[in-house]
Amino acid sequence: MNMESRETDHQLTRIMLRSQQLHDNLVSLLEGRFSQDSDHAEMALGMCVVTLEQAAAVRTLIMTGLVTSAACMLRSQSETITYAAWLTFAAEDNPDAVSRLLERLKEGGEGLERHLPSAKTMIDEIRKQLAGPVEEAMHDDLERMNQVTWHTENSFTYGAINQRILNQEVNDADFAAQLLDNANCLMSITGAILEKLIEESSPYLN
Repeated sequence: MNMESRETDHQLTRIMLRSQQLHDNLVSLLEGRFSQDSDHAEMALGMCVVTLEQAAAVRTLIMTGLVTSAACMLRSQSETITYAAWLTFAAEDNPDAVSRLLERLKEGGEGLERHLPSAKTMIDEIRKQLAGPVEEAMHDDLERMNQVTWHTENSFTYGAINQRILNQEVNDADFAAQLLDNANCLMSITGAILEKLIEESSPYLN
Protein backbone atom coordinates (compact mmCIF):
# COMPACT_ATOMS: atom_id res chain seq x y z
CA MET A 1 0.00 0.00 0.00
CA ASN A 2 1.46 3.38 -1.00
CA MET A 3 1.45 6.52 1.17
CA GLU A 4 -1.49 8.07 -0.67
CA SER A 5 -3.61 4.97 -0.16
CA ARG A 6 -2.74 4.84 3.55
CA GLU A 7 -3.71 8.50 3.98
CA THR A 8 -7.02 7.88 2.21
CA ASP A 9 -7.72 4.91 4.48
CA HIS A 10 -6.90 6.97 7.56
CA GLN A 11 -9.20 9.73 6.36
CA LEU A 12 -11.98 7.22 5.79
CA THR A 13 -11.49 5.81 9.30
CA ARG A 14 -11.69 9.30 10.82
CA ILE A 15 -14.88 10.11 8.93
CA MET A 16 -16.38 6.76 9.90
CA LEU A 17 -15.67 7.40 13.59
CA ARG A 18 -17.17 10.89 13.34
CA SER A 19 -20.23 9.38 11.66
CA GLN A 20 -20.72 6.89 14.49
CA GLN A 21 -20.32 9.63 17.10
CA LEU A 22 -22.90 11.79 15.35
CA HIS A 23 -25.25 8.85 15.19
CA ASP A 24 -24.85 8.06 18.90
CA ASN A 25 -25.47 11.71 19.86
CA LEU A 26 -28.66 11.84 17.83
CA VAL A 27 -29.92 8.54 19.21
CA SER A 28 -29.44 9.99 22.71
CA LEU A 29 -31.71 12.90 21.71
CA LEU A 30 -34.36 10.45 20.53
CA GLU A 31 -34.22 8.63 23.85
CA GLY A 32 -35.61 11.71 25.60
CA ARG A 33 -39.25 11.37 26.60
CA PHE A 34 -41.26 13.83 24.56
CA SER A 35 -44.40 13.73 22.44
CA GLN A 36 -45.47 15.64 19.35
CA ASP A 37 -48.67 17.64 19.32
CA SER A 38 -49.33 17.65 15.57
CA ASP A 39 -49.40 15.27 12.64
CA HIS A 40 -46.61 17.09 10.80
CA ALA A 41 -44.28 17.00 13.83
CA GLU A 42 -45.01 13.33 14.45
CA MET A 43 -44.22 12.48 10.83
CA ALA A 44 -41.04 14.58 10.96
CA LEU A 45 -39.89 12.71 14.05
CA GLY A 46 -40.55 9.39 12.34
CA MET A 47 -38.55 10.51 9.31
CA CYS A 48 -35.64 11.48 11.56
CA VAL A 49 -35.65 7.94 12.94
CA VAL A 50 -35.65 6.57 9.39
CA THR A 51 -32.79 8.81 8.24
CA LEU A 52 -30.62 7.63 11.14
CA GLU A 53 -31.27 4.05 10.08
CA GLN A 54 -30.36 4.99 6.51
CA ALA A 55 -27.13 6.62 7.73
CA ALA A 56 -26.28 3.42 9.62
CA ALA A 57 -26.96 1.46 6.44
CA VAL A 58 -24.56 3.71 4.50
CA ARG A 59 -21.82 2.97 7.04
CA THR A 60 -22.53 -0.76 7.03
CA LEU A 61 -22.53 -0.98 3.24
CA ILE A 62 -19.25 0.91 3.05
CA MET A 63 -17.64 -1.27 5.72
CA THR A 64 -18.63 -4.38 3.77
CA GLY A 65 -17.29 -2.97 0.49
CA LEU A 66 -20.67 -2.27 -1.13
CA VAL A 67 -19.88 1.33 -1.97
CA THR A 68 -22.20 1.93 -4.94
CA SER A 69 -25.07 0.44 -2.95
CA ALA A 70 -24.20 2.90 -0.17
CA ALA A 71 -24.54 5.75 -2.69
CA CYS A 72 -28.05 4.60 -3.59
CA MET A 73 -28.97 4.53 0.11
CA LEU A 74 -27.56 8.05 0.54
CA ARG A 75 -30.01 9.32 -2.05
CA SER A 76 -32.88 7.92 0.01
CA GLN A 77 -31.41 9.57 3.10
CA SER A 78 -31.27 12.92 1.28
CA GLU A 79 -34.91 12.65 0.29
CA THR A 80 -36.09 11.60 3.74
CA ILE A 81 -34.35 14.44 5.57
CA THR A 82 -35.68 17.01 3.10
CA TYR A 83 -39.22 15.85 3.89
CA ALA A 84 -38.46 15.95 7.62
CA ALA A 85 -37.06 19.48 7.46
CA TRP A 86 -40.04 20.72 5.48
CA LEU A 87 -42.50 19.11 7.90
CA THR A 88 -40.68 20.66 10.85
CA PHE A 89 -40.13 24.20 9.62
CA ALA A 90 -42.67 24.93 6.88
CA ALA A 91 -45.58 22.48 6.85
CA GLU A 92 -47.80 24.45 9.24
CA ASP A 93 -48.38 26.88 6.39
CA ASN A 94 -49.45 24.04 4.08
CA PRO A 95 -51.97 21.93 6.03
CA ASP A 96 -53.55 20.46 2.89
CA ALA A 97 -50.22 19.00 1.78
CA VAL A 98 -49.66 17.58 5.27
CA SER A 99 -53.09 15.94 5.20
CA ARG A 100 -52.39 14.41 1.77
CA LEU A 101 -49.00 13.17 2.97
CA LEU A 102 -50.48 11.56 6.07
CA GLU A 103 -53.23 9.94 4.01
CA ARG A 104 -50.75 8.54 1.48
CA LEU A 105 -48.50 7.19 4.24
CA LYS A 106 -51.44 5.43 5.86
CA GLU A 107 -52.26 3.86 2.50
CA GLY A 108 -48.72 2.58 2.02
CA GLY A 109 -46.98 5.59 0.50
CA GLU A 110 -47.52 4.74 -3.17
CA GLY A 111 -47.26 7.83 -5.37
CA LEU A 112 -46.14 9.89 -2.40
CA GLU A 113 -44.00 12.29 -4.42
CA ARG A 114 -47.02 13.38 -6.49
CA HIS A 115 -48.69 14.75 -3.36
CA LEU A 116 -45.78 16.85 -2.11
CA PRO A 117 -44.00 20.00 -3.25
CA SER A 118 -40.73 19.51 -5.11
CA ALA A 119 -37.52 19.42 -3.08
CA LYS A 120 -36.62 22.91 -4.30
CA THR A 121 -40.03 24.26 -3.31
CA MET A 122 -39.74 22.65 0.13
CA ILE A 123 -36.32 24.21 0.70
CA ASP A 124 -37.55 27.63 -0.46
CA GLU A 125 -40.50 27.37 1.94
CA ILE A 126 -38.18 26.38 4.79
CA ARG A 127 -36.08 29.50 4.27
CA LYS A 128 -39.09 31.75 4.91
CA GLN A 129 -39.63 30.23 8.38
CA LEU A 130 -36.10 30.23 9.80
CA ALA A 131 -35.14 31.97 13.03
CA GLY A 132 -31.50 32.27 14.02
CA PRO A 133 -28.08 31.27 12.70
CA VAL A 134 -28.33 27.56 13.59
CA GLU A 135 -31.48 27.09 11.52
CA GLU A 136 -30.01 29.20 8.71
CA ALA A 137 -26.89 27.01 8.65
CA MET A 138 -29.13 23.94 8.54
CA HIS A 139 -31.00 25.40 5.58
CA ASP A 140 -27.75 26.24 3.76
CA ASP A 141 -26.55 22.65 4.20
CA LEU A 142 -29.86 21.29 2.97
CA GLU A 143 -29.82 23.60 -0.04
CA ARG A 144 -26.25 22.60 -0.85
CA MET A 145 -27.11 18.92 -0.61
CA ASN A 146 -30.01 19.47 -2.98
CA GLN A 147 -28.40 21.82 -5.49
CA VAL A 148 -24.88 20.40 -5.63
CA THR A 149 -24.44 17.08 -3.88
CA TRP A 150 -27.71 15.59 -5.11
CA HIS A 151 -26.79 16.08 -8.76
CA THR A 152 -23.14 15.13 -8.20
CA GLU A 153 -24.24 12.05 -6.31
CA ASN A 154 -26.49 10.95 -9.14
CA SER A 155 -23.71 11.45 -11.68
CA PHE A 156 -21.05 9.88 -9.47
CA THR A 157 -23.26 6.94 -8.56
CA TYR A 158 -24.14 6.01 -12.09
CA GLY A 159 -20.63 6.88 -13.22
CA ALA A 160 -19.19 4.44 -10.70
CA ILE A 161 -21.68 1.76 -11.70
CA ASN A 162 -20.85 2.30 -15.37
CA GLN A 163 -17.13 2.02 -14.62
CA ARG A 164 -17.71 -1.31 -12.89
CA ILE A 165 -19.77 -2.58 -15.80
CA LEU A 166 -16.88 -1.65 -18.11
CA ASN A 167 -14.36 -3.22 -15.67
CA GLN A 168 -12.69 0.15 -15.16
CA GLU A 169 -10.90 1.00 -11.92
CA VAL A 170 -12.92 2.85 -9.27
CA ASN A 171 -11.27 4.45 -6.22
CA ASP A 172 -13.64 3.07 -3.59
CA ALA A 173 -11.87 4.76 -0.66
CA ASP A 174 -12.27 8.25 -2.14
CA PHE A 175 -15.84 7.50 -3.18
CA ALA A 176 -16.65 6.14 0.29
CA ALA A 177 -15.14 9.20 2.00
CA GLN A 178 -17.34 11.51 -0.10
CA LEU A 179 -20.41 9.45 0.69
CA LEU A 180 -19.70 9.47 4.43
CA ASP A 181 -19.08 13.22 4.43
CA ASN A 182 -22.47 13.70 2.78
CA ALA A 183 -24.17 11.27 5.17
CA ASN A 184 -22.62 13.14 8.12
CA CYS A 185 -23.92 16.45 6.75
CA LEU A 186 -27.40 14.94 6.54
CA MET A 187 -27.12 13.72 10.13
CA SER A 188 -26.15 17.23 11.24
CA ILE A 189 -29.34 18.48 9.57
CA THR A 190 -31.22 15.75 11.42
CA GLY A 191 -29.80 17.09 14.68
CA ALA A 192 -31.10 20.60 13.94
CA ILE A 193 -34.53 19.16 13.16
CA LEU A 194 -34.62 17.11 16.36
CA GLU A 195 -33.62 20.14 18.43
CA LYS A 196 -36.53 22.07 16.91
CA LEU A 197 -38.97 19.22 17.52
CA ILE A 198 -37.82 18.88 21.13
CA GLU A 199 -38.13 22.63 21.65
CA GLU A 200 -41.74 22.56 20.49
CA SER A 201 -42.74 19.24 22.06
CA SER A 202 -44.71 18.38 25.16
CA PRO A 203 -42.93 16.27 27.80
CA TYR A 204 -44.47 12.96 28.71
CA LEU A 205 -45.83 12.76 32.24
CA ASN A 206 -44.52 9.85 34.33
